[in-house]
Amino acid sequence: MSKQINSYQAMAAMTRAFFEAFGCGIIDSNYPNSDFATRNDEKNIKQVMLNHYESISKKYFDIMFPIIVRIQYNDVEQALNDASRNFANKGASILDYLRFACREEEFYNALVSEYQRNFGFLLKGQFSTIPEHVEGRIKGEYTACIDEAMAINCLVRIIFNAYVAGLKDANKKQHIDQSSILRMLLINTQLLINDCKLSNTDSSLPEQFLEACGSEENLNVLINTMNDMYRDLADEDKEVN
Repeated sequence: MSKQINSYQAMAAMTRAFFEAFGCGIIDSNYPNSDFATRNDEKNIKQVMLNHYESISKKYFDIMFPIIVRIQYNDVEQALNDASRNFANKGASILDYLRFACREEEFYNALVSEYQRNFGFLLKGQFSTIPEHVEGRIKGEYTACIDEAMAINCLVRIIFNAYVAGLKDANKKQHIDQSSILRMLLINTQLLINDCKLSNTDSSLPEQFLEACGSEENLNVLINTMNDMYRDLADEDKEVN
């Protein structure tokens, strides 16, 4: 039987992943072929993000709303149908939809807190470190959870979709940087599954990914989902061209 993840832990890791991936998409577009230090310089991050802060809330909703529903509801399809029926033609806001997705006011408040916390880091030209994330995230009492394999599948999709959204928002012809993708997958999977820093950063990359995923089964889910996303994006490029 698959292990379960605390809903607060999952939401926090996924929110951090969204912000890092969206920001990195924009940064990589503006600093292609640059080294890690240049891309992660605080001044550079703040400079390139100046024209994109207003895009974040809409992108976050588009990517994260169905994921939060999946965490909080057993019957995802029914929940999405209920949301459409309840809010259609009623002028509902993004916050109304997110409150519905969160299902519980405490969880909604935690989501807002995580959003604001990650937004705050970005305003300073930073992404939270693993210790900062673990120490600062909301650790509420959860009544919902998500299977590890499903959570990893969702996380990979969040990272790819948010990163590509950042590339497109920057409006530049820049291809996906695989090193950025792998780095974000490793860090955010570690937070999602283990909620702590890696025990041995000197080990090989495959060994680090296995530690982050917690099992061979979860690692296979990550790899397969990553391959699916690359294939889907390649198909989209063919359609555009």
